[in-house]
Amino acid sequence: ENYIGSAEETIEGLRLIKEALPRCKTVLGISNVSFGLPPAGREVLNAVFLYHCVQAGLDLAIVNSEKLQRYASIPEEEKQLADDLLFNRGEDP
Repeated sequence: ENYIGSAEETIEGLRLIKEALPRCKTVLGISNVSFGLPPAGREVLNAVFLYHCVQAGLDLAIVNSEKLQRYASIPEEEKQLADDLLFNRGEDP
């Protein structure tokens, strides 16, 4: 529970940094967001998180390129599930 909302806060933090300091370069370890999840779930979540981070202004990403799915190849339903998890939307189980 300590990390609920962390992905969304990270994305918003990137936006705020780029607004305040547009010439500042940012770097982020992407897979930390999915630590502890099964491998298949991690690949999708990491790709969707990377997409949102880049949209927010991320300059450099630390990723394992062998295990990163292309965002465009992820089915919409899986993207939506990843978004729900990243942005803490939906119901508690």
